[in-house]
Amino acid sequence: MRKSLVLVLMVLIGVSALMAFPRGNGDGMKGGAGFRNEKQEEMQALRDKIFEQHEKMFEANREKIQTLRLEQEKLVLSLKEEMMKDNPDWNRVSEIMDKQKANRDAMWKIHKDQQLTIMKSLSKEERDLFGLGMKMMRQGGQRPAKGAGMGQRPGMGEGPFGWDND
Repeated sequence: MRKSLVLVLMVLIGVSALMAFPRGNGDGMKGGAGFRNEKQEEMQALRDKIFEQHEKMFEANREKIQTLRLEQEKLVLSLKEEMMKDNPDWNRVSEIMDKQKANRDAMWKIHKDQQLTIMKSLSKEERDLFGLGMKMMRQGGQRPAKGAGMGQRPGMGEGPFGWDND
């Protein structure tokens, strides 16, 4: 009985302390969820603008990436087939692996060229907002890149412009 009374008092004190301090950053500026909503609205407007400006490039790049991914799947199957043989041709294995690396590099290059094209079309303020949006998107909900390094794996996307993570 005494423990439950102490627990109820602690909860009441905690709730009253939370209610005593309003949200905000102390400078009269709006903080918390309202701030996030404004930034999210700005980022969404910027995404819409970017999509309208570069829609044809996005579609062309999606097709290129799709072709490269299909080729990558074929290479994976070829590699498995070669490795399942009793006596694999190691030169062929090496060639297949080199082609896989070239495909990943080509996908990475397409992605980075697309990002560069977008960044060149934006003003300084828009670039800052776009960079903030990409950072927030990586942090929220998307799984991190494999490995301990920073950034994306080659060929993997990171955003709403036709680039998904697998």
